[in-house]
Amino acid sequence: MPVLLLACLCAAAPAMAAEKLRFVLGLAEPFSFEPGKPQPGVYTEIVSALARESKLDFDIQTMPFARVLAELQAGRADLAVIDDSPIREPMLRDYLRLVRIGQMQLSVWTYRTPAPDSSEELGGKRMGRLRGTCKVFEIPDATIRFQDLDDIGSGLRMLAAGRIDELCAVREAVQSALHAQADVATGDYHSGLEGPVLPFRLVLNKRNAALEPQLRRALLKLRERGEIAAIYQRYGLSQSDVSP
Repeated sequence: MPVLLLACLCAAAPAMAAEKLRFVLGLAEPFSFEPGKPQPGVYTEIVSALARESKLDFDIQTMPFARVLAELQAGRADLAVIDDSPIREPMLRDYLRLVRIGQMQLSVWTYRTPAPDSSEELGGKRMGRLRGTCKVFEIPDATIRFQDLDDIGSGLRMLAAGRIDELCAVREAVQSALHAQADVATGDYHSGLEGPVLPFRLVLNKRNAALEPQLRRALLKLRERGEIAAIYQRYGLSQSDVSP
């Protein structure tokens, strides 16, 4: 009988082992960085802390934002962080919206000159941007000479050197990049025209709906202990808006 019981337990062990939850994050500095960079990113650190606090096992994968959308559309991701905007509704049918963990806002920056306050002022300018972003500022009747950049740091250097007239980037990304460059006079950089604020929210695949209370409690505990605020501060940001 003991031998039979042991055999039954061994056979059941693989079924009882908890599977890793696939957590996808879009590449968007300073919220998530490509593997190998010195810092993992704000959202990557929050997700790692969430795994520890909730005692769940995450397989955290960073990827281009377009691929994140494809993974959500196909229902292959267990969890993700995504902007909470109406345009995402069709691809989030299989997901529950949990807590908000941050936001992003595009803005136009200049160096030692007044920043533009309206889209009409953008025509004819050389504007740096990360690849494919800043479409919200594209103007049909005006010519903006967009220049694609590899990262925000190079955009700030090009702006200071006069190689571009303006830089279009996520406000939080610029603030973090300036924070990381100790020799930069941050007062020389000015922001003006702004795009809409995009709240970012944790979403959970409905097949894992039973985990919602556990995840929500863990995130709110991290907020109450100040861990999320501390993560933001490490990247030169003050935002820590975890809310229902």
